[in-house]
Amino acid sequence: MRRLSALPDPGMRVAVLGEQLKELPSAVGAELLEVICQEAEQGDPFSQQACLHLLNLEALEEALGLKKLWEIQRALVDGGCGKALRLLFQEETRAVVPEGRRSEKGLGFRISQARRPAQRLIEQLLFDPDPRVVKILLGNPRLTEAEVLKIVSSPRVSSTVLEAVALDPRWRDRYLVKLALVYNPLTPTRIALGFLPFLLIQDLTELAQEGRVSGLVRAEARKLLHLRKARRSDL
Repeated sequence: MRRLSALPDPGMRVAVLGEQLKELPSAVGAELLEVICQEAEQGDPFSQQACLHLLNLEALEEALGLKKLWEIQRALVDGGCGKALRLLFQEETRAVVPEGRRSEKGLGFRISQARRPAQRLIEQLLFDPDPRVVKILLGNPRLTEAEVLKIVSSPRVSSTVLEAVALDPRWRDRYLVKLALVYNPLTPTRIALGFLPFLLIQDLTELAQEGRVSGLVRAEARKLLHLRKARRSDL
């Protein structure tokens, strides 16, 4: 895990992780991923970063190949590796496009606008229904954290857009963005679970009682709280 963290590029880290998993029997790879997830819950920063890469299924599939990824997922099921399986299970995403929000302008035009630094264009495209536009917008140097928080906190945003923000290296490392993603019930469950180990105790405490998020997220927040408090009492 330290070797992965030393690599400067997130894409390179996923590729190296994929190469390491390809060399292992699928059952062993599944056990390794489960251990990584357990250590992430224990607060190990290298394992936490590795878990972030598991959330990017598209990049992981490219690094591993579809067949190997499927074999590892199957081994996770057979081995009862629940923590890792939750991060590697792609639930169905829901596009939420409110009435009247669809742009009349073409996709190509909107993508071109998303690249431009004009602030008024950024504001117009914050809630574009097409995740391809938002992905381009996330790389706009004029985009601010406050604007990203508007996106991820919105009840109108699609789960595919939320996943795009969660996988963007520029924004996913920001604590408030992580927190807002976890609190939005439209965020894919595996993304929310992947961010839980990064949250502070006070936020986990509130999240464990938050009725808007899924029962699984609340339950995992309570488990992490118990783990953190037990570790503190041992010090």
